[in-house]
Amino acid sequence: MRHFTLGVLLLLTALRAVGQPTEEYTTTFGVAGAAIETSGNMIHLADGNLLVCGQWSDGRPFLHKLDPAGRTIFRQLYYLPGNDGVLKDVVELPNGNIAATEACRDCLPGDSSYTLLNLLTDPTGFLLHRQEHGQAGVVDFGYGIAHRSGGGLVVVGHRGDSSFVFRYDDALFLQDSIFMRGNGATEEYGYDIVATASGELFMTGRALVGWKPHVLLRKMDSLGVEIWSKRFYEDSNTGMTAGWQILPWGTGSVVVCGSRYHNPARSGDIFLTEFSADTGAVLTERLFGTDQIDAGYALSIAGDDLLLAGLIRRPLVLGGLWRSVIYRLDSGLTLVDSTLYDAEGLRDLPSGVAALDAEGKDFAYCGISISQNYQEQDIYWGRHLQRGNRAVLTEFPQPQQLYPRDLTTNLGRARIRGYVTDSTQPFPYVRLRVRRDHQVIALDTRLLEFIADTAGFAFDYDFPAELHNYDFELVLTAGFAAESPEATAINVVAGDAYLLTGQSNAVASQRGAGSAPENPWIRTYGSGNPAGFPPRWFVGKPNAEMDVDGNLGQLGLTFGDRIVQWQRIPVAILNGGHIGQQLLTFVPNPTQPALSTNYGRTLTRADEAGLTEAIRSVVFWQGETDAFFGSVPGFYFPLLDSLRRSWERDFPAVEDIFLFQIKNGCLATNGLGRTMTGQFDYADTVANVHLLSTTGLDHLPDDCHYDLANGYRDAGEQLYERMRPFLYGGPVLPNTVPPMPDSAWFPDCDRTRIRIALRNPTDTYQVDANLGVDFLLPDTSVHVSQAVLQGHVLELTLDDSLLGSATLSYYGHPGPAAPYLSNASGIGMVTFKDLPVNCRAEIPVIGRPPRGRVKIDVRAQIISISNKGGNAPASAGASETTVMRARITDLYGRVIWRGNGAQLRRGVPLPGLARAVYFLQLEYSDGSVEVRRVFIN
Repeated sequence: MRHFTLGVLLLLTALRAVGQPTEEYTTTFGVAGAAIETSGNMIHLADGNLLVCGQWSDGRPFLHKLDPAGRTIFRQLYYLPGNDGVLKDVVELPNGNIAATEACRDCLPGDSSYTLLNLLTDPTGFLLHRQEHGQAGVVDFGYGIAHRSGGGLVVVGHRGDSSFVFRYDDALFLQDSIFMRGNGATEEYGYDIVATASGELFMTGRALVGWKPHVLLRKMDSLGVEIWSKRFYEDSNTGMTAGWQILPWGTGSVVVCGSRYHNPARSGDIFLTEFSADTGAVLTERLFGTDQIDAGYALSIAGDDLLLAGLIRRPLVLGGLWRSVIYRLDSGLTLVDSTLYDAEGLRDLPSGVAALDAEGKDFAYCGISISQNYQEQDIYWGRHLQRGNRAVLTEFPQPQQLYPRDLTTNLGRARIRGYVTDSTQPFPYVRLRVRRDHQVIALDTRLLEFIADTAGFAFDYDFPAELHNYDFELVLTAGFAAESPEATAINVVAGDAYLLTGQSNAVASQRGAGSAPENPWIRTYGSGNPAGFPPRWFVGKPNAEMDVDGNLGQLGLTFGDRIVQWQRIPVAILNGGHIGQQLLTFVPNPTQPALSTNYGRTLTRADEAGLTEAIRSVVFWQGETDAFFGSVPGFYFPLLDSLRRSWERDFPAVEDIFLFQIKNGCLATNGLGRTMTGQFDYADTVANVHLLSTTGLDHLPDDCHYDLANGYRDAGEQLYERMRPFLYGGPVLPNTVPPMPDSAWFPDCDRTRIRIALRNPTDTYQVDANLGVDFLLPDTSVHVSQAVLQGHVLELTLDDSLLGSATLSYYGHPGPAAPYLSNASGIGMVTFKDLPVNCRAEIPVIGRPPRGRVKIDVRAQIISISNKGGNAPASAGASETTVMRARITDLYGRVIWRGNGAQLRRGVPLPGLARAVYFLQLEYSDGSVEVRRVFIN
């Protein structure tokens, strides 16, 4: 028998186990917007999966079955004749059927109150039987349900001022009912019930004596006849005292968790108490919590250990929000460790916990995340695991991790490394199990070979970049059923990686009404939080601010989603943005510790994520703060060049950089022109820097940021179309490059008209007639009175002759896009400063062809290459001496080979390619790009 002890633990921070690193990942499900979903208990099913019960946003009760990775197997909602139905507790029967209980409203004819509701389903959630019990005008609730060892079901709950126990057979047909309110109580609630192997029933709940609540404990025989009942923990302060769940424990005892009043300084605590099954005497007692009112709600047995899920509150000075915590206790109910779940800015209420291994290191939990205004709540599901029970792991995938794909093979490589230091442990083999979308596709078992009592192991697993999830499970095994779980990583993928950085418009959190949905195939690592980031992978959060774990941004979501949809591969995007910062903030500063600088944090994140050698491109949107504060002339260009060189040094796979030119706004001062010009000139100077426009986007009322629609989504779509030809091959589509000025001139030298030739003469353009208000002339007394288009030439009519120096500037304007000049895709013209205006009669030849225009050479015949020799001939009519870069892609844009002119001349290695048509893309030193078709036979 265990000895009585009393301990109080102030949980100021979540306690963590000492030893191997722990991991945790969570997901939410529910209806977006002002919707209310409620979860009840969660159980671990005999088939290894999990089941959650509750109420959906439309008021219907539901059962939700999910696998241990949190992926939905089924979600069944049940139609009822009433308005509201909710399930609080659920149990699995020996035959696999499922029974659940709580209540529904208006379910009985003529009764508008709540009525006890019981459901029985088959293992797939198909409804077999529905049972309602109630007394007209009286509230009936069923809170706990259990299966009896000899067969049949029992439900405990509350009606009027009494608790009740209903007994049923396995088909959920009523046998009898018992109503109780004893031992001097004025009101009684039954919250949970358990049946022991000997057939005895134990229930817990709450008993009111006057207005003071007590924890209720009652023992009954198999027929529900009371043997004894007891009250504990009188509460004269909080009114929250209750026993919420009860389980059999050890030999001859039961454990109960709940909330109890302890002392005025601490309000209410989570309690866990072991009672004698014979007498109801307290054997062991543990208290947990903060100095607020806390509560314990759910228990789960893990072999000789126990899991306890509860709610703790932050101090009121920190907002008083609720947080979920799961405690792990050993066989003596001594605390081993604890895990905290705390969603940003939400109130988290746990409702269930289920052990997934025999030691409680691997477990799942569920609950409700409630918005601060209580207008919305979603159900969250989480899983926690501790890596390495008997083995030490030096490398292993993380949940949600993206491995960079090899652009030649389209494969990512997961690496597993570790060792075992105890040759006497009972498991002589190490086994790697790989699943693709739940199905085992690979199993690799190896003998542990000990040298000096240490055995190392290593696995490499190559898997394709595709829209499928891979799970990796490592165990030590005796070769048969006996296994020691060591590590699990779910939803692992391979794909491409990008860096997105800059100011708040790169962060691109939700600023307006538009909320972007998550895409499960877009991953990120850590966060952009200057105070530090968690070393974890996340599904990117598109609406989050930079200090929220997993922040991605709406811009990142949009262009990432286009890659996912069109290239059919997952993508990782690291958002390193920092709001309100000048360009100097983003440039490396070797005199400062790495994690104290933006560049250092971003590089560290990429390094920890294994992406430094894999970032394919950088997207940069920055400059609004430089435009506000002003900058020294010529300052922006060299700093941007320094930053680009740092990117290309530290991220050697970077090929192209995509630079958003800022829009007039954000209270810009005289730094606006210098910043815009620095961006324009830099992209015009450096071959692999591509300028994107923002003049076609609509500002929010702050004249600085954007909504999703007509804002970040449009910017992301423009970005993807600019990226695609360079990163995934194929032609540049019409109207995907921003309108850019090539030259300006006076057509008849009377200086009353100015014509501007745009660089993309085959694009389609449109212009607002009053665009002229945004043009600036050196003579401020002269204005543009009209703007008209003639093909790719914009003609501006002046209200007077322009005297003196002749230049033209275009800064655009804050607020909505119109008036503006755009192409047929709605992309606005870039801004520029001091474009020279000369006098000439004819339209000048375009002096700077638009870089990146890729054309299929229809002159040349298809190049036929035999794959038998393994190398492709190089020239195919190309001038190899002027080729800067070359690549071969398949028809989906996946890169098969890449190189430069010299490598091209030596021949292209193409072993094992399928018989198909491919594209040979040649980029010349003058910036032009040509594509030839290649047939591999």
